[in-house]
Amino acid sequence: MKKLFWGLALIVTVSFIGIMSGCGAVSSSETTTSTSAATTTTTATTTTLLTLTAEYFPNTNGNNWTYKATLYDSAWTTPTLEGTAEVVFNGTRVLPDGIKIAQVLINTSNIPPMLSTMETYLIATNSEVKEYGDSAFSPTSEASQVDLVFPSVAGDKWIFSPSSGITSEALSQESVTVPAGTYDCFKVTFIQPASFGSSNIDSRWYAKNVGIVKQIKMNCDASGEVINSQTLELRSKNP
Repeated sequence: MKKLFWGLALIVTVSFIGIMSGCGAVSSSETTTSTSAATTTTTATTTTLLTLTAEYFPNTNGNNWTYKATLYDSAWTTPTLEGTAEVVFNGTRVLPDGIKIAQVLINTSNIPPMLSTMETYLIATNSEVKEYGDSAFSPTSEASQVDLVFPSVAGDKWIFSPSSGITSEALSQESVTVPAGTYDCFKVTFIQPASFGSSNIDSRWYAKNVGIVKQIKMNCDASGEVINSQTLELRSKNP
């Protein structure tokens, strides 16, 4: 799978939660998710219904985020690798059509011994967030994927990437605790169907005026067993 991100598409085949036992179907009726392997907890809330809006994707130039990044094997017990991931909005660039101007999102992943940096090109409006390629595959004039659609409520779905068959669903609102604190979040899950014997699920928790607070990705085999996974947990956001 290409990266799923603004991705925090964080360059190490980034991040997966949903169901810790495997890559089964994600249910919008789930109520509580927690894992002893990671340092975060998530709890579904039902007090005030949230609506996913552009305020959950703060894209002002200079905004930057630092995450704790952890890679796990299928056991979800002992981390195999740990490090940091940093994301920053840094300027703009003109797309190949000479008309569209995209923001540049720089993703740096430092999980020793791996160090990588990638640029992603985004256009965010009050109705959606679209990606227009990246530095690995070159920028494009047409959107390669739709990260978010605004406004969205629990149960809404959209096509993330037509070419790869990835679909997205706004699942639920949850309280998430990470190293940076506790946030009321909107959970969005991206599901890539099985191809070449494996499938991927990418879950992201967005907080209003903060952005992605947590991201978990799972890569699963044809039977639904987890092959490996990665978690990202917010440490800080500036400003």
